[in-house]
Amino acid sequence: MNNRRLRFIVPAAVILLILLILLARCAGTPRDAAVSGDVSAGIAYLEALDRRDPGEVDQTLKAIELQELKDKRDEKLRQMRSGEVSVWSLFHDYVIMGDSRAVGFTFLQTLDNSRILGHYGDGSDEIPTHYEALKELNPSYIFLSYGLDDMLQVGCETPESFAQLYLERLEDLQAHCPDAKIFVSPVFPCTDPAFDSYEPRKKWRETESYTEALRNILQGTGFYYISCDNITDYTPYWVEDGIHFNAEFYEIWSENMIMAMYDAELGLDSSEASDVPSGQDPAE
Repeated sequence: MNNRRLRFIVPAAVILLILLILLARCAGTPRDAAVSGDVSAGIAYLEALDRRDPGEVDQTLKAIELQELKDKRDEKLRQMRSGEVSVWSLFHDYVIMGDSRAVGFTFLQTLDNSRILGHYGDGSDEIPTHYEALKELNPSYIFLSYGLDDMLQVGCETPESFAQLYLERLEDLQAHCPDAKIFVSPVFPCTDPAFDSYEPRKKWRETESYTEALRNILQGTGFYYISCDNITDYTPYWVEDGIHFNAEFYEIWSENMIMAMYDAELGLDSSEASDVPSGQDPAE
C-alpha cells in the first residue's frame, strides 16, 4: 500500500465516521454516547494508522485478511469433522493420480472411478501416460500420490534426487494442464511385513526423509503439498500387507486433500496450505 493510497483512504474513512456521528445525534437515540464513543475510537485508530509507516500498515492489513481466510478454512474443516458436510461431496472437477494407494479410492465407491488414474506399482514416471485422459477430463484440481515405487527406481537413490526428479515431472504435468492446480501427497510410510516381502523394499523404511525432501522442494513452486501431519500414528490404518490402508484412513486423507484445495481457492500459498489444523488426532 503506497503513501498516496493511504492518504486517500484514511481521510475518507474519517469523513464517513463523522457523518455517522452526526446521523446518530440527529436520531436522538439513547445509544448516542455509546455510538459516539465507538466512532471516536475508530477515528483515533485510523489517525494512528495514518501516522504509521505505510509498509507496516500494509503488512497489518494482510495479516488480518490472512487470518480471516484461515478462519473460513477452519470452519470448513469443522463442518467435515462434525458430519455436517460429507468430505466426498466436496470433490468436484478433479483427478486423482498415483500408485496402488491412489487406486484404493476406487474400492470405496464414493468418488467417480473414471477420475482415478493409476495402477499398482506406478511411479511418477508414469504421469505422462495419463495425459490423454487428462486432456479429456480437463480437471481444475489434480491430486497426486506417488513415491514408494519411485524410491526403488534408478535416479531416486537419495531423498534429494527423488524430490528433484518428481518436481521435474510435476513441471511437465503443469505444462500439459496449465489451468489446473496440482496437489502432492506425502510418501506415506509402511510397516511390517512390507519390508521383508522383497529385499529392495527395505528402503521403504526411509519414507520420512523422502517426504521431507519432497515437502521442502515444493515450497515456492506453486504446487501444493498436502499435509497429513494430523496423522501421528498410522497403526490403526494399515491393512495386513503393511503397505495399504483401510477406509478410515482414506477419509482422513481426503479431508486433508480438500483442505489443500480450499486453501488454493482462498488464495493461500503452498506453504500456508500445509498448515492444516489438526484438532484431535484421528488415531485416538
